[in-house]
Amino acid sequence: MASVTQAAQQAFSFTCRLLFDKATAALWFTLGFVSWLSTLGEGGLPSGPNFNFDPSIFTQSGSSGSASGQPFHMDNEAFKEPLHWLEIYGPFVIGGIVLLVLLIGLAISLVLMWINSRGRFMFMDNIVRGEAAVSRPWQEYGGLAWQLFMYRVVLFGVQIVYWVIAGGIGLALAWSDLQTQIFGVGALCAIVAGCLFLIVWILVFFSLYTLMDDFQVPVMYARRVSPVEALGVVWRQIVVGHAWDISLFYLLKLAFGVVGAIVMLVGTCCTCCIAGLPYLSSVVFLPVAVFMRAYSLFYMQAMSDAWRFIMPPEFAATLPAGPLPVPPGTPSI
Repeated sequence: MASVTQAAQQAFSFTCRLLFDKATAALWFTLGFVSWLSTLGEGGLPSGPNFNFDPSIFTQSGSSGSASGQPFHMDNEAFKEPLHWLEIYGPFVIGGIVLLVLLIGLAISLVLMWINSRGRFMFMDNIVRGEAAVSRPWQEYGGLAWQLFMYRVVLFGVQIVYWVIAGGIGLALAWSDLQTQIFGVGALCAIVAGCLFLIVWILVFFSLYTLMDDFQVPVMYARRVSPVEALGVVWRQIVVGHAWDISLFYLLKLAFGVVGAIVMLVGTCCTCCIAGLPYLSSVVFLPVAVFMRAYSLFYMQAMSDAWRFIMPPEFAATLPAGPLPVPPGTPSI
């Protein structure tokens, strides 16, 4: 049985040893940069300003507005033709602009996801080796990162299809009530169906994303296998038969996450939000990221000696510059 408390203690000791025992500013800023890459694109974006546009101001009759706040009217013949064109083609123009914005946003998201996938392996490799490197792990784990990126793209696409189907079923169930504008059995069934779809999403997709960062990426790193093969290893070697241990692991990780969030919030407020700036936040709160990454690695090591990622300092100094050798006795696929 894996000890989650022992894994937490080892992760804390490792974090202190890596970042505070003879650590340099170069290590903090470099490792902070790699940590920033590993979380790039995962935060939310602030909502934009709210523009309330009332097209009726162009069609109402009356005198033109002024400082009194009256609407500006366009009864002049010069405005009738453009307004008529907007009435016909306006929805297509607006739809095209919205589609273009969505495509640009999707392209940016994919680029960030690709960089994020590389950053995960880079940060993983830096933690395992106890160093701060950028160029070598960027090149070395490019193939694995690309496989992880494609896996995440497929997973994202499946989620879109899933929610489209869920929305279609909910709309079909509530259609009669929507037409009559009465909350009836159909609307109630749509709400129940939506809750069931949400529960299934949490059990399936949320679990897949959670296992991916904690265990799937480490298995890919150790075995040099595809995401699907790594997921099979995680399921057979880590999840099956260890439900209680996994539950304790995530309960404790949730508690650590809450504490880390409080520390980051207090630190950001005490520095007048300077510590919350992009990249700089990854440097200031680097101990939180290192601890959370090391926690799952030490948990896997506690489950089996075959999953040996983080070596003692005296042995880590002798590691080669290339890919790490697969430890003898590592669980096979």
